[in-house]
Amino acid sequence: MRTQRRSIKSTFIISVIAVNIFVSGLMAYGLLTERERQENEVRSSLENMALLLEQNISNDASKIDIVLKAISSELEAVLQTKGHFDEASVNSILNQRSAWLNEDVEFRVTDESGNLKYGNSIDNKHYQSISDLDYFINAKTNNDKKTFVSNLFFGRVTKSWIIAFGHRYNFPDGRFAGIISARVLVSHFTDQMSGLHLGKNDIALLRDTNKALISRFPPSDIPTQQVGTKTFSKELQAVIESGVREQTFHTPQAGDRIERTQAYRRLTAVPFHLVVGMSSEDYMAGWRSTLVKAVIIALAFLLITTFAAWRMQSFIAKNDELTTQIRRQRDQMLTFLDSMPQHIAVLDQEGRITLVNKAWRDFSIANGGPSNYCIGEIYGSVCCGPDIGLETPSPSAQTIYDIVEGRLFRFSMDYPCDSPSEKRWFRLDIASLAGDEPGAIVSHTNVTQHYEMEEKLRASRDRFAAFAEASSDWFWEMDWNLRFSWFSQRFWHVTGRDPATIIGKRREDLIVEIDPDALERHLADLRAHRAFRDFQYPIDTPAGQKYFRVSGIPFFADDGMFLGYRGTGTEITALKEIEA
Repeated sequence: MRTQRRSIKSTFIISVIAVNIFVSGLMAYGLLTERERQENEVRSSLENMALLLEQNISNDASKIDIVLKAISSELEAVLQTKGHFDEASVNSILNQRSAWLNEDVEFRVTDESGNLKYGNSIDNKHYQSISDLDYFINAKTNNDKKTFVSNLFFGRVTKSWIIAFGHRYNFPDGRFAGIISARVLVSHFTDQMSGLHLGKNDIALLRDTNKALISRFPPSDIPTQQVGTKTFSKELQAVIESGVREQTFHTPQAGDRIERTQAYRRLTAVPFHLVVGMSSEDYMAGWRSTLVKAVIIALAFLLITTFAAWRMQSFIAKNDELTTQIRRQRDQMLTFLDSMPQHIAVLDQEGRITLVNKAWRDFSIANGGPSNYCIGEIYGSVCCGPDIGLETPSPSAQTIYDIVEGRLFRFSMDYPCDSPSEKRWFRLDIASLAGDEPGAIVSHTNVTQHYEMEEKLRASRDRFAAFAEASSDWFWEMDWNLRFSWFSQRFWHVTGRDPATIIGKRREDLIVEIDPDALERHLADLRAHRAFRDFQYPIDTPAGQKYFRVSGIPFFADDGMFLGYRGTGTEITALKEIEA
């Protein structure tokens, strides 16, 4: 039994652990699935924002390219017709075409040597040269009239960070005459990026072919994240060097030391690297909050199941203890029943015998009863009668049913049960069982000796009555309350009074004339339960007043409890007359 309980306990503990692992696994799977879904949404959102930003920049580059080509055509037409420029006409052309674009774009025109000669803020006395800049060199050395875009540089005239677009124009004979430059402030790209819905730790940035930072939104106070710096993550470095057109990647620590997921695009309209990134701390905040809640729920579930397991284990242990106690009490009850000399059977709610004691079994064997001792049978239909040696009717089925159901608490009857060799008497007692389950207990007690004693007592009383009738005395009894409870038949003959009229009365109720002191002494003896002799008193009878002398002794139960008096009485009327 102990091994079985240990096995049940181990199985229960393993089940609780398995349930917690299963629930935790489900929660982990759900969290991982949710994280993957959220990361996919972020990637998709980043790629869409990068694409949108690329389209905006490309549209602006296309517009600038169109304007540059238009200015180039007009300048070449002027050279074709006039052979030279005048400052007013060139500036007029530039101003007209500038109106096509926003104010962040400024046009200037150089000569074939790279000197800035036309446009706003031009010092005619000291021309600035851009002949050393890459986009001027590219436009001069390539005769296909493409628009070239510079890397980031600090403007010598504007004194600010700019990106320049350059397009050559030629003399009528096809020789290089100079370039038209469109200078774009980096703030223009920052304004384009500001239209994106970015969090406080999200970024959008542009880098040129030298990987210098052109523009960043939102701006940062970190020195390594200022315009012109070249500090960025190794993950971005690897993507740029791979030559891919676009890619989404994760960097644990960007140039500003923030973990992000980033979408990269290599722009085609301009030679820039575009990056849009979202901070993991921001876009995973909701997921992390869900994770914390899930962990709390998992811990709560663990605590609840652990507590429930502990309570269940305590319940099982208590139940085992109660089962052991019940089994012990049952064994004690069976031992007690087997030690009883009565023939005892226990009935269930249907009146079927469920248990019998040793005396019942022995009696059944000795009297040729069934081998199953009537267990499982309806009491009264099988086991009360000749089957176990009884020849008198048993209580009615309704009586037994009333006792089993608790409507009748007890039933008792004596019945003869003679064997071939002797006469016997038994007493049948049926009592309702206390408790939630209906039932009854039946006992058959051998009272043959009691009946034999009663028979002997009856014979003794008959003999005593004969002697009493032959005597002049009579006999009396008082109960514990000092009231007369019995008189012998002789009392009627002597006094002429029916004993029934005196039963229940006290001695003082019968006395008519007596010395008060003598009466008080006698009553004191009665109250003190002392024996007394020769107490004399007169009473009224149909034949007149008569005198009697009585003696009595108290009698007690085995436990010492006072039960009453027994005594004799004698008429002394004649003696009183002689004395008078």
